[in-house]
Amino acid sequence: TGFNSAGNDQMIEIGAVEIQNGEIIDRFDELINPGRHIPDKITELTCITDEMVITNMVNSSLARIHLASVLEKLSPSQMELVKEATDLYKENRNIRKSGLPVFPNGTSFFYDDSCCVGLVNSKEMWLAVWCTSKEAKDVIVDLSKYNPLEVSVLYPKKVETKYSFDKSSNKLVFSPKERYSARLFKVLLK
Repeated sequence: TGFNSAGNDQMIEIGAVEIQNGEIIDRFDELINPGRHIPDKITELTCITDEMVITNMVNSSLARIHLASVLEKLSPSQMELVKEATDLYKENRNIRKSGLPVFPNGTSFFYDDSCCVGLVNSKEMWLAVWCTSKEAKDVIVDLSKYNPLEVSVLYPKKVETKYSFDKSSNKLVFSPKERYSARLFKVLLK
């Protein structure tokens, strides 16, 4: 968690390689939960933010999860975000099997400032919402044609998400704190 091993800083990762005849023949890498917050300076070293992890996991939540080798660079708190998403993916296969794809704001184009896509069945919708603009700005999703009853954050639950749902207009507003952010919402239907 820092560079002072004699002080309060804790180890967050162990790594080793086995070398034979000058060639790496095996690798070992293990993240360790330090039992405390990982400081921003450590995130700066790894160049991976929580929002990057969240967006990656939202990208795969409605389809098929693909985890790349970049996992070794994640902090323990970021690995918790990955675990939360993969647990959610495993526990909720029904919506992926029975759900039909929907595009509440229409199909998106590469340079659009936002995108949303969902899977809907007779009871609920899982809705992925992305802010893809060059700056953080509200993403408004009109859910009126789906008869929404209530909206909640499905992923991530442990990270603050600023959003609102106006029942009179049936509009969901996601207010990301960073550009290139994403969330997965659960919409209960009437």
